[in-house]
Amino acid sequence: MNRKLLVGAAVAAVVVLGATVILQPGGASSANSSTAKSSQKGVASKALDFSYACANGVPVRATFAPDFQSVRITLPDQAIEMTQAVAASGIRYTGGDYTFWSKGEEAFVMKGEDIVIKDCKKQ
Repeated sequence: MNRKLLVGAAVAAVVVLGATVILQPGGASSANSSTAKSSQKGVASKALDFSYACANGVPVRATFAPDFQSVRITLPDQAIEMTQAVAASGIRYTGGDYTFWSKGEEAFVMKGEDIVIKDCKKQ
């Protein structure tokens, strides 16, 4: 088997498992109260909203699809739709020139190769 394919599959499995952990009972406790879970244990039936406070007071809102395959990032001047991409660590989404990368309680936003919003902490 091609080593790159094997590594890519392993990374994808880690991302999926990471999203599953977030959705376990108590794991989504920092999500807004408007989020509901379906009767199927551990599966969100609605989007999950998280707010981040970033460097220089920049607010970022991330609205994750129930399956975590996409996210809508709302910045002070625009909203960006992104789809999940392979990440070596954490969870990463890309859309247009933008990348949103989150791991644990922290996140940042890139435009091209530059970090444009940094030091984001989940509220």
